[in-house]
Amino acid sequence: MPLPLEGPRPLSPLEREAVDLVFEDSIDPCDVYLTVLPVIEHAVGSTAASYAEGQIKINRSKFLHTDALNIKSRRAKTDIFKLANMSYLSRVIHECTHHWQSVHNKYTNRGPYENAPHKFSWEELQTLRFMKAQHKLGPLNPGSEHPPEPHELLNEQHASAAQVYFVIAWQLEHSSDHLVNLTFRSTEEDRVGPVERYYRIHAIPHAKTFKPDVPFDLCDPVPPGRRVSRECAMDIANDFNVFLKDLRRWGG
Repeated sequence: MPLPLEGPRPLSPLEREAVDLVFEDSIDPCDVYLTVLPVIEHAVGSTAASYAEGQIKINRSKFLHTDALNIKSRRAKTDIFKLANMSYLSRVIHECTHHWQSVHNKYTNRGPYENAPHKFSWEELQTLRFMKAQHKLGPLNPGSEHPPEPHELLNEQHASAAQVYFVIAWQLEHSSDHLVNLTFRSTEEDRVGPVERYYRIHAIPHAKTFKPDVPFDLCDPVPPGRRVSRECAMDIANDFNVFLKDLRRWGG
């Protein structure tokens, strides 16, 4: 069953737990309300979700493979590692980051939506100086322009960083598996969330069905997709330490 059409409603216990994992006490999830709609149209086409004034709107047509998560959903009764469910929760985190931006009046420069960059690099995570939209539109000679000032950080990159961190942290927190799933395929049911937006993850190839360079009769099956060891995932998560310190220091 797909997501039920409901709302505005408070976040579910499952959604609040996801929010607390990323933001700790820097926002109150009780201040955010969520509505699931059949579709959300935007000036540049259909969008997966939107945020305005404490209200998150979710486009159900973009989450057709997500379970019927609702106001009562809890972690104990949810397939929390199903890719489509993690993708949905990561989108909730993305929109809650826009709520954080509004509450703390930081990273609020949207720029033209169709040009606003979502991807980000390791260097940008460490300096929290994400590139302005116009810098992303063409080749950039690093020595030819001054870096953006702090108030010029783009909110879509900032929200995407929280979203990518969630996908990693959620699995490290709740799974004992020795692999962390970072799969991003062309079909919605094969996406754990937009982890491709972090250039370091984008550079990690997706595995084939079997381990390469091993005789067929000796190799262990490997599910297709992009999976990394817990050690690698923890190292990637550490890339977000500066980002998280800034995100959480505004808490009560």
